[in-house]
Amino acid sequence: MAEPIATGSVDQVDSQAGAREDLGLTLGLVYRSYSRAATAVLEGLPGGTRGYHVLSDAVHGRAGSQAQLAQRLGVNRTIMTHLIDHLESAGLVERKADPSDRRNRTIVITAQGRELWENVQERLRAVEGEVVGVLDAGEQATFFRMLERLAERANRTDTTDDACVVGQDIERNPSPPVREE
Repeated sequence: MAEPIATGSVDQVDSQAGAREDLGLTLGLVYRSYSRAATAVLEGLPGGTRGYHVLSDAVHGRAGSQAQLAQRLGVNRTIMTHLIDHLESAGLVERKADPSDRRNRTIVITAQGRELWENVQERLRAVEGEVVGVLDAGEQATFFRMLERLAERANRTDTTDDACVVGQDIERNPSPPVREE
């Protein structure tokens, strides 16, 4: 049951109720606003957004092997190979032998890659500031903490505690029930 809204104009009530009623629409609007500006920042980077994600994981030491990186980022392994090839050709990452298993190659950021990542990161922070600028500093901190929790849950690989059991049920039974009045 939705909480009643005690004060505010009709426009405020409609806007607040709409956000509660359609998460997908609301997330989509915010995402498109961020995505348009972020895409412009990432223009020219090999692989665009995916290339940035590889650089970010490499900077933070999360890249691991190509296979691990492909799985983590949800990218086809063949596509990941080509993406790493482009990033390596540009001098942004290197493939280094994994000391624990010489058959594997670990993706490592180069000095040039780190410098580029830092520049892009600074520009993306400005984009974030534009998108969330309507929120005060406390609200922004809360928003990012909540968003990180949601992302962590959405990214879980443990299928016994899936973030969206309802979505799985809908996939099994796609037709909504018909209400007879």
